[in-house]
Amino acid sequence: MKIEHPNGSPMTDPPDTDWRTQLRERLDLLPKEPGVYLMKDADAKIIYVGKAKVLRDRVRSYFQPGADDGRRQFRMLVSSVRSLDYIVTDTELEALILEANLIKAHKPRYTSASRTTRSTPSSRSRRRPSPASSSRGTW
Repeated sequence: MKIEHPNGSPMTDPPDTDWRTQLRERLDLLPKEPGVYLMKDADAKIIYVGKAKVLRDRVRSYFQPGADDGRRQFRMLVSSVRSLDYIVTDTELEALILEANLIKAHKPRYTSASRTTRSTPSSRSRRRPSPASSSRGTW
């Protein structure tokens, strides 16, 4: 198919971009806000769910030369990623809760099982001194 450029010269369709190019472009467009990111494999199945204070910085860190966060399966995860989605949240707390819910719903292959069993901030109880003990200055 031929497309005419605004200046009148003929153009051809742009070549299809491969997944690497599409992923790089997606990484460049990530916002600098808190949120949750979902990494997907070639079958568009969610293989990892994570949260970030700054989506752009956290997600891009996976794809930097020499990136390795110490997890055994890190390289396998990164090499399996073919696309990603993200959800911007208003706060880090909202991202934490959303991450837990998405992990429970999708059970991603590379997200640690221990991440799904962590208590969410809304269910945590904090130790507070009783009135009697606070007057003595001890817990």
